[in-house]
Amino acid sequence: MSQVKEEVIRMIKALPDESTINDILYHVYVRKTIEERLEAHGTEEVFTQEEVERRAAAWFKSIGQSAP
Repeated sequence: MSQVKEEVIRMIKALPDESTINDILYHVYVRKTIEERLEAHGTEEVFTQEEVERRAAAWFKSIGQSAP
């Protein structure tokens, strides 16, 4: 079995049992998008949740909005 297929299966198994097909598709899409962005930027840099929230809050502030 390919590594990609195994990763998707693990991801689906980790979702709640009541997940819909849209939930599954969303998670696959987000994973694919993140991987594409990392590849496009040539970086393996990973941020903690706190760092992402801090950066997002700073970005929202810079455009004159409050974070959702």
